[in-house]
Amino acid sequence: MVINSKKILILILLVLLCSCEDGGVSGIDLDTTGGDSDSCDPCKIFVTAASSDGNLGGVAGADSRCASDANNPGDGTYKAYIGVDSQRDGTAGAQIDWVIKPNTQYTRTDGTLIETSDSNGLLPQDLINPVTTTRFNVFTGLSVNGVPRLENCSGWSSNSSGALAIYGLSDVIDYEWIYFSDVTCNNTTRRLYCIQQ
Repeated sequence: MVINSKKILILILLVLLCSCEDGGVSGIDLDTTGGDSDSCDPCKIFVTAASSDGNLGGVAGADSRCASDANNPGDGTYKAYIGVDSQRDGTAGAQIDWVIKPNTQYTRTDGTLIETSDSNGLLPQDLINPVTTTRFNVFTGLSVNGVPRLENCSGWSSNSSGALAIYGLSDVIDYEWIYFSDVTCNNTTRRLYCIQQ
């Protein structure tokens, strides 16, 4: 008895098609959307335990600080909520490596709702609850609409007393959570907001 290989192939395909569950073949992940296993909603925000001067090692160095900080809850990827023109920019319609997702709830690590982002991936200047209940001065380098400011310690790579950075206050619910004032970059008492991705 001679078995036709085309018939066997068709039979195998029919068996596979008949064993489909929820759009995929049983036991085989056919997800082609490029889904991110770190995806969150709600997403968390924390303030770093460690403080620093303005030389954070650039955007990548700031993200690294978020990843290794003692306050990181260890449940995904976190990036620093800082602005640098053409590197990390929240400008609506022109975002670059932005850390806030559109239409997403953001909470403290204890689950307390801070706020929900808008359709442009921006958190409002007035929050429901502050990021922390204890005051910390937090580097941002951002204006309230996510646009990077020039005051960012030369792209977060300078601790010069001649360079400035914008910072916010972590325990307020008005626009000052992002933009309270500026400070010289040699100041060593500033922390970071870290945003879950």
